[in-house]
Parts: sequence; C-alpha cells; structure tokens
Amino acid sequence: MPTELDKALRAKALAGFDILDTPPEPAFDDLALLASEVCGTPMALITLIDDDRQWFKARVGFEATETGMARSVCIHAVAEPGLTVIPDLRSDERTCANPSVRGAPDLRFYAGAPLVTEEGHPIGTLCVLDTEPRPEGLRPHQASTIEVLARQVMAQLALRRAVKDLATRTETLRAQEGRLRTVFETIYQFQGLLTRDGRLLDANAVSLKAIGRSLDEVAGQPYGDTPWFSGTPGMRDRVRGWVDQVGAGHVVREEFELHLPGGVRVFDFAMRPVRSTDGTVVGMVPEAVDVTDRRSAEAQLRQAQKMEAVGQLTGGLAHDFNNMLAVIVGSLNLLERRLARGETDVSRYVDAALDGAHRAAALTHRLLAFSRQQPLAPVPVDANRMVADMSDLLARSLGEAVQVETVLSAGLWKAHADPSQLENVILNLCVNARDAMPEGGLLTVETANTHIDDAYGRENAVEAGQYVLIAVSDTGVGMTPDVMAKAFDPFFTTKDPGKGTGLGLSQVFGFVRQSNGHVKIYSELGRGTTLKIYLPRYQGAERVPVEAKVASVPRASGVETILVVEDDERMRACSVESLRELGYAVVDAGSGAEALRLVEAGGLFSLLFTDIVMPEMTGRDLADRIHAMSPGLKVLYTTGYTRNAVVHNGVLDAGTHLLPKPFGIAQLAEKVRSVLDGA
Repeated sequence: MPTELDKALRAKALAGFDILDTPPEPAFDDLALLASEVCGTPMALITLIDDDRQWFKARVGFEATETGMARSVCIHAVAEPGLTVIPDLRSDERTCANPSVRGAPDLRFYAGAPLVTEEGHPIGTLCVLDTEPRPEGLRPHQASTIEVLARQVMAQLALRRAVKDLATRTETLRAQEGRLRTVFETIYQFQGLLTRDGRLLDANAVSLKAIGRSLDEVAGQPYGDTPWFSGTPGMRDRVRGWVDQVGAGHVVREEFELHLPGGVRVFDFAMRPVRSTDGTVVGMVPEAVDVTDRRSAEAQLRQAQKMEAVGQLTGGLAHDFNNMLAVIVGSLNLLERRLARGETDVSRYVDAALDGAHRAAALTHRLLAFSRQQPLAPVPVDANRMVADMSDLLARSLGEAVQVETVLSAGLWKAHADPSQLENVILNLCVNARDAMPEGGLLTVETANTHIDDAYGRENAVEAGQYVLIAVSDTGVGMTPDVMAKAFDPFFTTKDPGKGTGLGLSQVFGFVRQSNGHVKIYSELGRGTTLKIYLPRYQGAERVPVEAKVASVPRASGVETILVVEDDERMRACSVESLRELGYAVVDAGSGAEALRLVEAGGLFSLLFTDIVMPEMTGRDLADRIHAMSPGLKVLYTTGYTRNAVVHNGVLDAGTHLLPKPFGIAQLAEKVRSVLDGA
C-alpha cells in the first residue's frame, strides 16, 4: 500500500495539473471511449486519486463522478509499476471485500494502467471494467493499447497544463503591455520606436499631438522625414547621422530647436539602440523632453542674477566715484576761492584734483578689465623674464616682512597676452597675497608649461591645449569655500573699509578670460592660497621686438599740423589746447563730414587724431575715406568705449594706434610723438 510520503507526493503532483472538479473535455472522453471499445468492456474510466477520493475525469458506462477510497480498485493499480489486471474481483483477496464488488454496480473484472508524471509520481489510472469476470484477462494488443492510451492521457494533461500556463503568461504579458502602453501614452516626454534602418514603428500620443498627425500617417517613414524634423532646416541630415551612430551601437544626446506646428520648441533629445539577446542592434528608441519652459525660466533666473550683479556693481561704483568726485569738486572749489583772493600757492589743490581724476580713470580701466572689454594688444610674452624684471618692483611694493621667492621653469613657452596688462595682474596678485599675510610670510611666484585636457576643459569651460602657467602662492590666512566662491565677484572684498575696491580679482578674471585663458583658486583656511593663471601658448613665429624711438621731450618737431575730430565740444577744446600747448599746429572739426571738407579743400596734415564713436560717420570710416585721398596720413584713435571699429574680440586691429579716454597731457604727448615718429 502507498506510504504517507507517496500520498503527499501524489497529491502535490496532481495539484500541479489543476484538473480536479473540472468539466468534461472531449479529448479525455475520446481516450476513455477508445479504451472501452478496444477492450470490449462496457465501462472505462480516467481516474485521478486525491487524498480521500477518486475522481473521474472521463467516464464510459459509469454513473458516479467520484467515489470514496473504500470503493477504489485503482488504488491498487497505482501501487504497481505497470498494467494491473484482475480477472475476477470477487476471488482476489485485494478486492473481494470492496463495496463496489460485493454490491452495486457489481464489478467483476478490472484492468488499469497507472498515469505517471515525468517525475515518476502516479496520480491515477486509465482503466476498463466489466460486470462479468474474464478469466483470460486481456489479449496482448488490448494490454498494450491500454498502456499507450494511459501515456496519451498524461500527454493530454501536460498539454492542457501548458496551454493554461501559456494563457496565463499571455494574459500577464498582455497586462504588462497594457501598463507599458499606458505609461508610453501618458508620459510627458516624446517617445518612439524605430527599425534598425531608422523607420518609424511607433510613437506615443504626446509626440503625435505635437505634429497633429496619427500614427498611421507617419508609420514607416524615415525618422528624419517625419513632421517632427521636416520643418526645421538641416534636421533631416542630422537625424540620418544619428541613425547611423545609434545603428553602430552608440547613444546620441543633443539639445536643439524644432519648428513645429505649435511654434518653435527646445528639446533635450536622446536616441538609444535596442539590442537582441546576442547584442545585435535591432531597433532604436528616440525620446525627447520639451525644455522650452525650463530654458525660459533659467534665462529669467540668469537675468535676475545679472540685475542683482548690476545692482551690486552700480552701488559700488556710486560709492567709489562719489568719493573721487568729492575730492575733485572740493579741490576745484578751494582752488577757485584761493585764486579769487589773489593767492598763488594753490598747487596742492591742483594735485588733489588730479589725483582724484587719476583714481577715477584707474577705476574705469578696472571695470573694463572686469567686463572683458579693455582693448588688448597681445604679443609673445616671456613670463620668466617678466617675473624676473619685476623682482625689484615686488620687493619695494611688498615690504620687508614678505619674503619673495621665484621658481622659473626652464624651457618655458611664450605666452600670448598683453604684457602691460599681464604685469598689472601679477602685481595685483602679489599685493593681494601680501595683504593675506599681515604678519609676513613667504610669497612664491612660479612658472611652468602645462596642458589642459578635454575633461578638465569641459568641466571648467576652457579650450583644451597648451598653456603657460603663472602661479602666485602665499602662506597667509587662506579662504573659506564661501569666500572662494565670491572671490571674482565685483566689489567683493574681505579687506577693511577703505583698504580695497573689490575689483582686483575681478579684473584678473576679466583679463585672463579675455585673453582666452583660465584662472583657478586653491586655498586652505590657515594654510594659504595659490592662484593659478593659464595663458595660451604662443604658436606663431618669434618676432624681434622693435624699440620705439621716443623723443626725450615729447613735443612738436618742426611744423607739424594735427587734425582733431571730436563731436564733444568740450573734449575737442581740451584736446586742441593740449596739443597747442605741446607746440603743434592744430585744426579741429566737430564731425567726420566737416573733417572731409577740410581735407578736400587742400588741407595738409601730419596726423589725424579722431574720436571713434561719432554720429553719422565713425572715426574708422573717416580715416578710410581720408586715406583714399592722402594715403600717408598717420592716424591716432581715441575713445572711451571699446566696442568700436578698431577693437575686435577685445583685441586692437593690427597696426592701429589707440589712446583710451580719459588721458592726461603727458599721455597725449607721448602717444602723439610715438605715432608721428613711428615707421
């Protein structure tokens, strides 16, 4: 008899088919009928044995759908490995007491083959029965047929389970597809699916809505030819290029504008390959997020930040200029009162007014440097020689408490920069370093050749390549991260009131960036600070510097006539008087047209001194037209504004002479003399 373990294993195996108490099925009914006909018996059953009953999946000539285990003959058949045949149930000791044998339905003959799972567990039988004994049992072909049909029952059970599992998985997949489709159709970003060669297979609702088309209208088209891209010039070719890249296994990420029926929109776009199990690219998934509103908000935020910076800038400017103007106005008022009383000892008031004016001019130059709009004249610069030549100046400026050390790299490349501005920057950094060491310390100026790679360049918005490094280090108080983050802001200073304008490092930053370089601060609180300047390496041929011949006294040499063109009457009068004071003959004009008439009338001039920004005709246009009539005429430009016709990208045009406003008589004399004496 079966053990308790056998019963447990059989019950588990039977439960796996999930067939008990299911309606009749033709496939099983046909197998039971065939068994009955082959064996010539009035009854045949497909029996499944549960814990406390035997249940009939198929019945031929038998009324009951199930019986208790006390009436089961099949329980003996499942205990045997093969076909069980009992010719006379009444005479067999295993079944003679069975209620179905001793009473209705008066069974006398039984033959059954076990239904065995692939794991070897018998779960029931295919059996034939008769109410008459059969001493001869079954013929050989009948016995073999019963065994074959039993295996067919098991095959049908396995098929039934597979079909049910498939239906379950299909329903699960359908549900998953439904959920994915819901996400696909309701997600806010544009999504699609392409074939391997870039034709559209599918697109979600939000992307289709943007072009006012249905999927049927665009499916099968090359992706670049669809209405998402066809209305934007150049996009077809770009999309074809992306398809080639993704087809090769790469991921594309771009941001661009598209001209859609609803207007111009900005998209953050990506396209990724879809791979099969062996890694082959079989399709592509494009997706795009409409970032138009986000970019607009970012632009508004940047504008607000700019306005905040402008507010800070104008506040600082107003404070500093008011102080300077107070000195100038006060000194001139005192000068006026003293002269009215006939006093002649008034030089100190003149000096004070000039000092205020010079400080105001220096402030405007610093502002131009910060805004990266000062006119630069970059040339090859030997940074080692510059630092060495500045040693005496640094020693005098920094004081005895600061020890200056220079570490100059051998074989240093030439830098491409404006030497006078670079010298100011180095001096500025050294003075800042001195101020960071109130008790004294070590200041180190280093030079080196260096290379900025692509990764660092992308991270710091600087072009990769070769640079000349100039580093200024101190052993001072250092900076906190918050101070470092604001160090380049205009008018930001940690110095006491009156001891700094807050434009020093912002001027450094502006000059370096305008020179296509990079600047970086490294600092540790209590340990010191290093500020590194990276200037682009000069790649051109070496040029031998030519010393300009400047007269010992920058005054007129012989009879030299200067044509002064300036639309501001007071500025023109000041320039004219200054040049006459220097001994030059001067003719003046208030506009370009007036100056042209003077030249056309036969006027001969040694120099054209012209403002650049004037109504109707710029100084550059005037010079070009006069050169057509007088090719040898030398020209000196002046302006208080740098976005003009002779300064491009912050750099003076080659061969151009410029005297920035404001200027003093000494600066005017030197510049005019150098232009007139130049080759």
